[in-house]
Amino acid sequence: MADSRNSTQISGHLSDFQIVELMQAVGIGSSTGALHLSRPDGRRGILYFQDGMLTWCREYDSQALTLGAVLQQMGLVAGPDIEAIYQRLVQDPLGDLLGQALVERGKLNQAQLAEALRIQLLWSVREMALWTNGDYRFNYGETPPPRTAEQRIDVSRASLEIVRYQYEWNDLRQWLPDAMHTQLRMALQPPPNRSLVFSAADWRIITRVNAFQTPRRIATAIGSPEMDMARRIAPLVSDGYLYASVAEHSIGLPAVARPTTANTVDVFGLLSRMEQEWIKRHNILDQLCGLAIFVNWTIDALADVWAQNGLPFAPDSLSSMLAREGLDTIANQPIRVERNHIATDALTRTLQTVIAQSRQMGDSQPIIDAYDVLSRALRAVFVAINMRVDSPQDRTYYVAAWQAMFEQFAQSLQVV
Repeated sequence: MADSRNSTQISGHLSDFQIVELMQAVGIGSSTGALHLSRPDGRRGILYFQDGMLTWCREYDSQALTLGAVLQQMGLVAGPDIEAIYQRLVQDPLGDLLGQALVERGKLNQAQLAEALRIQLLWSVREMALWTNGDYRFNYGETPPPRTAEQRIDVSRASLEIVRYQYEWNDLRQWLPDAMHTQLRMALQPPPNRSLVFSAADWRIITRVNAFQTPRRIATAIGSPEMDMARRIAPLVSDGYLYASVAEHSIGLPAVARPTTANTVDVFGLLSRMEQEWIKRHNILDQLCGLAIFVNWTIDALADVWAQNGLPFAPDSLSSMLAREGLDTIANQPIRVERNHIATDALTRTLQTVIAQSRQMGDSQPIIDAYDVLSRALRAVFVAINMRVDSPQDRTYYVAAWQAMFEQFAQSLQVV
């Protein structure tokens, strides 16, 4: 792995460098960027680093480790509670992340959430570190999606965890050939010369094999750390009570993430339409109202995607987001929201009062404050879309495009 700061990326083959070696090189160089991993079977992963510290990752596999699975394996949140929050988030494209939503509803505290996120990151990375075939690419400067719950884990510490994990899997691999993704099924016949008397812990596993099929999903269902579960499952496979095989992987995000993607929102089309409309607005009242209209346009685009996916759209999605971000008032007057749209007639009356008072006082700050609230509301909707876009390149393009648009708005704002 040649470290050249004059290039924006470096690449190579995992047969030449193990993932743990690549991570250590990133740590030694105090590098910021994303390590992209790809396997011949199509599975992918991305590890993000900030100043050499491991901060976040994503594995593109339908059975990738989710925060909900970690919380259940740690015994912090029950499955039904997670499912209830998830059903709300599926309907709310502007909603908060799962972990923060659980905190807001009193199911977790911030310290528990931070620990669960740290464990999710370490466990996901150690699983990907078992990959020995494929390619890698490190993109300098690439950052995670917006609003991701970033951690800061020392690469040396993560490397020790990976080495321990790899050492243990040297023995377990013969029984669980695809690690936590190994496909399990009950043996059709009891193994000869084997007792059919099981401990309570083993029986809990056996009775869940047909329903949950992999060590990770069984661990989540039982509420036990997945590595402890793998240690218990391996002897059941070696004794012939269970069959294990490598299953065909479904490439992509886990099932809980797929319905809430916003990849098909035409962000560039929206931005172009907004820029053209802004040019037509020549006074401050029209411009401020235009920002509210742009929020409504973006909500309409999201609603279309949710409808295409056959998903209901939470009726309080916009009002909840504005309240969460502290953007629900202008000049101490509430921003009225009806059917997930800012009520522009009511907003116009509020803005007329703000503009009149501002000019009477000879102080433009109230107008600037109103612009700040409305522009931040529009940004917040864009961020909600962008955090649901899968492609890092698309996310980067979108951010650059909307930043340029907001710069244009600020330069042409008719405050006086």
